[in-house]
Amino acid sequence: ELTRSALADHPTASRAPVRFYATADSQLSDFVDQLSLLRLRRVIELTTSGAALPNRKVYRRLRDRIDAQISTVWQNRLTRASMGRLWVRNIIQNTPFLARATPLQRLSGPVVVCGAGPSLDRAIPFLVARRHAITIVAVDTALLPLVHSGVIPDHVVALEAQLINTLDFLGAPHGDYTLIADMTSHPAAISVHPRFACTVTAFDRVSLIDRVSRLCDGVPVLAPHGSVGVTAVRLALGHGGPLLITGLDFAVRAGTTHARCAPAALRTLATSTRIAPARDAAFGRRLEPITAADGTPAYTTLVLSGYSRQLAHVAQGSPTWMLAPGGIACGIPALSIEEAIRLVDVHPRTAVEVSPPGDDRPDPSVLRAFIEQEIAALDRFADADGRMEREQALRICDYLTVEFVHRESVDVMDRSTWYQLIVASSYYRAQWMQSVRRLNLPAQS
Repeated sequence: ELTRSALADHPTASRAPVRFYATADSQLSDFVDQLSLLRLRRVIELTTSGAALPNRKVYRRLRDRIDAQISTVWQNRLTRASMGRLWVRNIIQNTPFLARATPLQRLSGPVVVCGAGPSLDRAIPFLVARRHAITIVAVDTALLPLVHSGVIPDHVVALEAQLINTLDFLGAPHGDYTLIADMTSHPAAISVHPRFACTVTAFDRVSLIDRVSRLCDGVPVLAPHGSVGVTAVRLALGHGGPLLITGLDFAVRAGTTHARCAPAALRTLATSTRIAPARDAAFGRRLEPITAADGTPAYTTLVLSGYSRQLAHVAQGSPTWMLAPGGIACGIPALSIEEAIRLVDVHPRTAVEVSPPGDDRPDPSVLRAFIEQEIAALDRFADADGRMEREQALRICDYLTVEFVHRESVDVMDRSTWYQLIVASSYYRAQWMQSVRRLNLPAQS
């Protein structure tokens, strides 16, 4: 960093490998966003003179912000490398379900988004008393606590890619609500629901996601948030009325991690013993003590606090309130039960025009043709010879590289890398063939 006069005295500074900024320059505030974080591993503060002392706190905040973003970028990369194959497999296996998916409808306000945190228990009486006046969007883990309290949500959002997600739906009346399932979620969740809408999360730059979203106009592409609660809030925004959030605590209390009757809470109680009581089972991870939004002691993790910041960012600028909050104070205004009742009473629920269910559904024959095109693309990739032909084929089948940490620099001429890609191609081809069989139509080999 230089002063403006120093920059004027050194006109060659802009052409040097080191980039210089002036303190008063507005570019400095956007410096972090302009960095190519994938080329960085760590930030070291280098002070060349005592003139930096007056702004020491500014430099420390800038360094911490860059470090945090570098950490987030690499955490996301490692998560994608670990979970990428499962996400792509689920997209492939969920593609046949598009033939009977319903369009994602615009919600009618007021809307209440329900997570499965302990504070959901406080909001249950409000949800019961004003059920006729609100639209309820629940995350999958909050479904059973609501059902056991006599509250059937209008929509349930599912994002979990693993089979354990199906425990959230055991014993629920599947036909009484609309499932909003991401195509990266496990297909077992969609298969048991007669009425569902689909979204697809763009967890990375994968051309398959764009091709799948174009199959059906009612499949929006979502930015990755990592948390089903943040995704549910993102889907609920923009409905034109007030938005209330409850149960998205991103924090736990002694022996209590979820609302009553949540599958995770029931598992904790079922596996607790005299030697390992429930409170010990609930605290299996490294936790940081915090003061919750209601002033009581609670605990959180780095991951949960990151979700809380995402929630605050997503809800910024919209009429959003936290209903009887009991988790991290994320900056969203709090609302008591009494205030929520008055708010809902002055904002009556509005009717929404529902599109006919078949308007945006692709015909099964269209889906079969799409799947066979994907299979043919994998066959061309496996038969490709030479760098140019292989790279051209890989641009279409770029999801083959989701397990590579540095997928943008994959060398198709490296023998070990090529063998890995061929194995992945064979695996995904088998998944596409299984999807054809799910359509109950004859497949062309």
